[in-house]
Amino acid sequence: MDSINPVWYCLPVTASVLKEARLRHPPNSDARAGLNFMLILTSTAYLEAIIERGLTEIVQTLPKPEHPTDRSLRLDLLDRIRRPAGFNDYKALFAVATGVPLHELQFVKPRWAGIDALFALRNMLAHGRAITSKVIFPAAEDEKWK
Repeated sequence: MDSINPVWYCLPVTASVLKEARLRHPPNSDARAGLNFMLILTSTAYLEAIIERGLTEIVQTLPKPEHPTDRSLRLDLLDRIRRPAGFNDYKALFAVATGVPLHELQFVKPRWAGIDALFALRNMLAHGRAITSKVIFPAAEDEKWK
């Protein structure tokens, strides 16, 4: 597909390298924080690329419209998918292209809160917002981390 930038194919390997590199730095170091930020940015870029590719393939597999208006709408939709947009735009385009909200997909539903939080964090990082964190250890082994 000519609209797909092959750079995104290297992102899983990049994420692995970043994860290995972060282990060489203490948890509270600036280097580790920077590597964590890069992991977040890499992960969200990868997810957006997957969504873009999926949307493009969905639209391209639809029957070719015969009416000029339908062809124009299809081309406009493909153009909107291929333009750098942002996660919220991809969510809206997914619903337009498939008739189903992205968060309603069976394999996405249990991961949606994490995906949404990842993109919120990415947006804070991308706009230079200060981020602080506090780790609260679970009281019992079967409790979740906060």
